[in-house]
Amino acid sequence: MTREQEVASWIGQRIRMLREERGWSQARLAQNARIAQATVSRMEAGKKIPRLTTLVIVATSLGTTLNDLLPPVRRR
Repeated sequence: MTREQEVASWIGQRIRMLREERGWSQARLAQNARIAQATVSRMEAGKKIPRLTTLVIVATSLGTTLNDLLPPVRRR
């Protein structure tokens, strides 16, 4: 798995976890964020790395911060 795929998977898992904690469907998150449900589905599946603006909108819709959606930074 490439680093890009790892990041996409991490973000997707975080979005799904936070959405499910709120008892929301993908459709509800999509409606709140004003994005397509297919976009939510692809993000959660790790098949799409969202743009920064989309991540901010999703985080805001979930009532969380951008940091909560992003993986920890590894120092080399």
